[in-house]
Amino acid sequence: MTALRKVFSANLTRLMQRAKDRDNDKAATATALERYYQVSDSAVSRYKKADVAANLDHLERLALAFGVQPWELLYPSFDPDNPPEVMTPERTKELQETLVAAAKLLGVLPEDEQRTNGPAGKGYGRAADRKVSSKSTPK
Repeated sequence: MTALRKVFSANLTRLMQRAKDRDNDKAATATALERYYQVSDSAVSRYKKADVAANLDHLERLALAFGVQPWELLYPSFDPDNPPEVMTPERTKELQETLVAAAKLLGVLPEDEQRTNGPAGKGYGRAADRKVSSKSTPK
């Protein structure tokens, strides 16, 4: 039994219990998953026991049944009420801008880097982007 099978088993069991608690009849039992999402009750049983690895079609259908992304079924200790944050390019830029602004406020971002590598995210912190004056070059 692999660790990933255990993770999937725990998440599937947790999501089925959550569906049962919320009266979601289409996802609360293996029989319902078979009826509405074409994942056999025997497959669900084997997945819950971590006897076999889920195939991708079943992973996709089960994710649909529980209203989550397929990869979330494989995420350790997945909590559907508090899902992990996915880093999108927009979120990455937002965080970078926040960090640069904080560095400016703290005075730890040199003035020349504020102009050239600030919130636009054009390589802040990369050695190749820094200008080295001849005075500071070791001899």
